[in-house]
Amino acid sequence: MREEEIAKILKPKGKSGVLILMFFICLGIAIVCIGIPFYIKYEGTKDPQDFLKIVSNGEEEEGEYVEINIAYLPELLAVDPEENSNYYYIADEEEHIYIAKISDKTLEHLNSIYDETTGKLNSGYPLKGFTYNIDMQLQQITLRNMGQIFEGQELNADNFSDYFSRVYIDENQFPVSDRTVTLYKIVALIGLFFLILAVGFILPGIVKARKISRNNELTEELRMELAHMTETPYAGYKLYLTGKYIVSGMAAIRYEDIIWGYVQAVSRYGIKTGRELIVYTKDKKRHTVLSVSSKSTAPDVVLDDLYNKIPQMRVGYNEENKSFFEHYKKEK
Repeated sequence: MREEEIAKILKPKGKSGVLILMFFICLGIAIVCIGIPFYIKYEGTKDPQDFLKIVSNGEEEEGEYVEINIAYLPELLAVDPEENSNYYYIADEEEHIYIAKISDKTLEHLNSIYDETTGKLNSGYPLKGFTYNIDMQLQQITLRNMGQIFEGQELNADNFSDYFSRVYIDENQFPVSDRTVTLYKIVALIGLFFLILAVGFILPGIVKARKISRNNELTEELRMELAHMTETPYAGYKLYLTGKYIVSGMAAIRYEDIIWGYVQAVSRYGIKTGRELIVYTKDKKRHTVLSVSSKSTAPDVVLDDLYNKIPQMRVGYNEENKSFFEHYKKEK
């Protein structure tokens, strides 16, 4: 084989450089996609508005992030059986009454700082959350139970706004629509895909490339091996069978280390999309040395070639060879 051809095959720095670039691109996409939902939520909850101020100005709207200082222990208004939070009446220091949806965890904390002597919390609790419009159902529930708060007063839908704001506070629910939640999930899944691609596939390639580039002794040995090759029938697949090694992509596998090889079909959604040549080595590692289209017979030809060079290797995917490898892993 000519020197310029060998140089292209054994050019790990160039190969690893491309892989490193791909790694950082994929990692960057993953960070952006996974980070977008968290960033949007962080931005939306960074600076809560003063709930009392916007209510007194008549400026309360749905979807605002607010804060109110609770001075009294909340009183149960309605139970939400589907969540770990319920609707409560809450009151500030001036005993203004509002409606809030509070988690069981928060309520437990409020009970721990409640002073039975004063009938108040030991210290005001800053409840933070998003505002939601009080719908007809919640209004009707509130009207049925308002007697426990406003005794002896005539309460109805017409004068409801005289006693309560148009909105209630939910301390847990981030105000996004189902469509937006679905979009966030899709974006996060895209990020997860690129993260797996970067860490699970590209990074091992970088490690292999740099391992070869740093091992001068191995590089020189491979150079000599390739130089003695007079025929390269699998060069189109970037695969070379030298006197001692399979050289495939970033991998250089010594024949004496191979204990088992077989060809497997690759399928997606039940449709065959390709064929791969798999080999296992003495260190119990699995290597894909060739991946081609489903119609190619190259993996079978290469496997036959390997078997001629390594007559002691196991060939074919069957129960006997699977059992052999399982025992091999346990013994070693």
